[in-house]
Amino acid sequence: MTIPFGTDGWRGVIADDCTFAEIRRISAATARFYAQDAGPGDRSRIVVGYDPRFLSPEFARAAADVFAEAGVDVLLSDRAIPTPAVSFHVRRLGLKGGVAITASHNPGRYNGFKVKAHFGGSAPPQDYAAISAEADRPLPPAARRGRIEVVDLATAYRERLASLVDVAAIRASRLSVLAD
Repeated sequence: MTIPFGTDGWRGVIADDCTFAEIRRISAATARFYAQDAGPGDRSRIVVGYDPRFLSPEFARAAADVFAEAGVDVLLSDRAIPTPAVSFHVRRLGLKGGVAITASHNPGRYNGFKVKAHFGGSAPPQDYAAISAEADRPLPPAARRGRIEVVDLATAYRERLASLVDVAAIRASRLSVLAD
């Protein structure tokens, strides 16, 4: 079988297509690709973040468990974060990639799995094709189980964003600003 990745990841209806078994299956294929691909970035660790959708924290934990079983250390977000925060930390830490549990703009009954590449952006189609080709193959035995560290991935991201704009000028303008 393969994994039907669409534009920037995989998504499905929660409890129909998007289940713990499917998240683990996609995570295992991604972990195999992550460990085997010789591309740029540190393959010993990965960032896993998630959005505030139903079951996102639990799906992220399931994905983290699979990566740890494959011997990859995981930096798991301690709370819901925007998908670009995963990208930020991938670049900041020089990692091979990251995972975001999200279905982006899709209706609330969906959830999904996005892979971020070493450069912080969406994994290119050839990476998704390589991950899909790994579907349903067993994880190779790891020399050691990876560690899962639950960390604050929101603060450093928020601080970096604040450093890019003149927050004092925005406050002084008396404008009401919402960024999503």
